[in-house]
Amino acid sequence: QGVPRYIRIKPGESVLLGRTDAIQTSIFGFDGSVAARHAKISNRKGNLTIQPLEPDRPTSIKTIDSPTALWAVRRDNLMRLPDVVGHELTTFNDDEALDIIRDINGILAAEAYRELDDDGVPGGIIQFPDDKTVLILGDVHTCAKNVLSVLAQGGTLAALERGEACLVFLGDLVHCEESGKLEQMDSSVFILDLFCMLKRRFPDGVFYIHGNHESFSPDVGKAGVPQGMLLRKHLKKQRGKNYLAEVETLFSRLAFIVAGNDFAACHGGPVRSKVNRNTLVKIARYPGIQHELVWNRIRQGNRPGGYGKGSVKRFRRILNVSKQAPVIVGHTPQSSKETMW
Repeated sequence: QGVPRYIRIKPGESVLLGRTDAIQTSIFGFDGSVAARHAKISNRKGNLTIQPLEPDRPTSIKTIDSPTALWAVRRDNLMRLPDVVGHELTTFNDDEALDIIRDINGILAAEAYRELDDDGVPGGIIQFPDDKTVLILGDVHTCAKNVLSVLAQGGTLAALERGEACLVFLGDLVHCEESGKLEQMDSSVFILDLFCMLKRRFPDGVFYIHGNHESFSPDVGKAGVPQGMLLRKHLKKQRGKNYLAEVETLFSRLAFIVAGNDFAACHGGPVRSKVNRNTLVKIARYPGIQHELVWNRIRQGNRPGGYGKGSVKRFRRILNVSKQAPVIVGHTPQSSKETMW
């Protein structure tokens, strides 16, 4: 029932379970029955070792009655996904692609949980209500199998269908990052089509916010490959100038920030400029603030100009979230395997 909640323990790693870990507590809702340092779980080549740490707080292990049922649920979710979204999981033909993206742009013009600015333009913030479970997927970069994996897990798809969950693509949906495929643009076409399928089926449940790659600018690319310009050329050649114009409209209508009572998120990082919430709602007027939200990176030794704790605290305050609320970003890889902060 509901959306699955889990943490991943990679081979060779250990995780300390307990209420001292704010992320674990937010994921699992730990209460007073869980000790500050409750148990240690180690993954040794796929074998889990569980070490209870608090004698007065019991630790129990329960096996899943039917492990194969987990895979059956995932398989069934994938098998029925085309029926759910009303289309085979393939790219649209050129005629339907134009009609569908126009429909999506109509949805984005009056998107759920998003106030309009004074000019009637969709504002920069999506504010989720308390009763939604929000799943954030960062920097997909055309890797559709990651999207399908999320949709296949446990009760995720069913929760979207019931209106209990919202799925957020945290920017950089387009432009493949695999070695040797940086100039390949077909996967960008498909991932945009997949987003349109999901947004059309779940207009109040699937959201896409602006990253630095949601642009046709010559500044957007990787390893010297001008991916923004290549995508523009590819879309125009494959689907025509009218479709290209609709993709430009789609990019221009994306929000830049998502928030709830207990979290805030953007693609790059909190703004370093001193702004207020009204500025972020009216973000269409402030290209400099847009640039900060999608391009900012955390301050590190080789990046003294990045954002720091002060920017994070101010971001929380502007968005009226708690002082302990996670601020989630993508954009800057932590390592080759960890990509969300």
